[in-house]
Formats: sequence, structure tokens, C-alpha cells
Amino acid sequence: QCQEAVDNFRKGAASRAETVQRISNLVSDAGQVLDKDAASRALESYIDMVLEISRSFGIQGHPPARVRERSPSRVRDRSQTDESSTDSPRKKPRANPNKYGWAAEAKAVKSSMRPEVQLTAELLREYRIDVAAAKANLLDSTIAPGMPESEWSNLLLGKPVDFDVLLTGRYSSKPDDKHVESVGDVELSYGSLDPIKKVSNFGQWIVAFEIFEAALVFAFPHRVKEVAAYRRHIYGQFETHDPIFAARVIEYDRAVRKSVSENRALLLSDIFEFSPLKDQYIGPTGANVVASSTAEASSSAGTGARSGGAGRGKSARKTEPCIRYNNGRCPNLASTCRFRHVCSACFAKGHVESDCPK
Repeated sequence: QCQEAVDNFRKGAASRAETVQRISNLVSDAGQVLDKDAASRALESYIDMVLEISRSFGIQGHPPARVRERSPSRVRDRSQTDESSTDSPRKKPRANPNKYGWAAEAKAVKSSMRPEVQLTAELLREYRIDVAAAKANLLDSTIAPGMPESEWSNLLLGKPVDFDVLLTGRYSSKPDDKHVESVGDVELSYGSLDPIKKVSNFGQWIVAFEIFEAALVFAFPHRVKEVAAYRRHIYGQFETHDPIFAARVIEYDRAVRKSVSENRALLLSDIFEFSPLKDQYIGPTGANVVASSTAEASSSAGTGARSGGAGRGKSARKTEPCIRYNNGRCPNLASTCRFRHVCSACFAKGHVESDCPK
């Protein structure tokens, strides 16, 4: 009956407030059979469907009113009134995708797309028809892997999944925070999770990725080999770079997944396509690496100046050689590091202590 109420709202046969009230009454009546937690989860699930449908209809917030069938006699009786009316609403013309500027090129490219790319696109189109219903069906299936509801929505819509939210949910014993949205005189609450923990090292990334991988393969079963190849690639990045550079690898992974969500012709296993991103986020001269190092140096300089100024041993720039540079592990450039990139034995530039000729 709750699903029937949602369907009626989608068809325009009932207003949003009427639908919410109907669902609340049905769940309340079922409370005699269900326990409190089960009834609460059921109510949230159906209300979430109503909200998703409302958002899909934009500012109006509800489907257009359903046009009832009229008998021929009623049509004849009102024919003169309809013809004389000058301000009667006109039916909105339906868009013709074949006339879009990119239609011809998209059609030509589609025939040459890889099968796995086409299958992903087909599933995304199916989920987008009613993402709330798809998510509710998924969560009610009893076999879906655990993942915060907000990230299920992102996954089903083809958006990047937030690993910080996954990590927070993994180590949180509290239910998702409740956000309240008003529908007329009715207040609705639905779950979402604000990230408290941040993925900052290899171990945390593995925890988040395993949750993501299980959910991705559940919703897109054909992507199992694709995501496995990508996992091996990122593992390799963590293995070949010192742990102090873990943040760079994590940012690279985030950029790759964002890129794949924006370019539906790409797969996570298209490793070669991500070479520019790897240079940008991991390489020593990458734009994001240099920007991050410069920001850290500026922040350190400001802290040093506020804590005592130059000449008091806490200035931003030190005269001592950089130990991490001499060990080949300094993540900063010579111009931004707080210590000098010189040999710690002879204080000369151009080599480290292990290569010192003296």
C-alpha cells in the first residue's frame, strides 16, 4: 500500500503532502505488527522515495496533475468554453534528443563503444529513472553490502563515492545523522552522514576501497575485472612510493574516480589514460604537488613569525640541512622546505651525505 501511494504521487494522482500523510498512517497502523525500528526504517525508505521524486520535478516539487479521461458528452459540452478560452495552459512540448547538437556524434560513437561501457551506461539510465525506488529495492534485498545511503545514491547516479564518508561510517556506531526537510506542515527526517574521519594513509584507503568495491560490483556486476585491475594499480602506487607520500596517492585516486564519473567512455582499468593525473597529483613537479608544498611552507612561515619572529630559533627558514632530503624522503621542493637541501656532512649543494666526496 505504501508503494501504491508512492506510485500515485509519481503519476500526479496525489499531492506530496497527501502522499506523506498516507504513508505515515499506513506505517503507524503497521506498528502493531512491526517493531519500532523496522517501522522507522520503512517510513524513512518510502519518504526518501517521495523526496527523490520531488527533487526530480525541480521547483514545482510534484508531478503535473494527472489529466482524467473525459466522456465524449462532457467534451462536447465544454467544447465552446475551451475554444473561447484564451489563457488555457498549453501542453509543454517534449524534447527531441535526435535534434541535440551532439546527437549525430554520440550516435556514431555509440556503435564503437566497448561492451562494458555500453552496459554501464544502460544500467545508469535504468537507475536514474527512479533512483529512490532503485535504492529502496536494493536496501530491501537483504543481500546488498553495507554502505551509507548517501553514497548508494551517488553510486547509482554515476557520481564519485566519498571515501571519507565510507571510512566514517565503518568506524561509527551511531546511526546516520538526521536531516529535516519540511513538506507543507509535515517535517520529514532522512539519514545522511557527515565525514568525520579522513582517509590519510594506505590502511584507511583499503578499508574504504573494499566497501566501495563490494557496492560497485553489486550494482554493476560486469565491472568486477575492471575494479580489480584498478585496485592492483593503486596498490602499486602505495608500494612504490614512500608512506610520507600517501596523501598524494589518495588524491590521485580521488581524481581518477572523478574523471571516470565525468567521462562515461572511460573505465577504471584504463590506466594509461590517467598518466596526466598521475603527474599532476604524484609527480614532484605536478601542479597540485607544488601548490600543496607552497601552501604548507607559507603556513609554516606564518606560524613561525607569529610565535617569535626571525632570529629566535622558530623562524620559518632553518639553517640546518634537511635530514629527510639527505635520506631521499623529503616531499618538499628546495624553495619551499623549511630546512636547507644541502649535504649534511659538508653543507654543499648538489649531493646528499651518502654521496659526499669528503
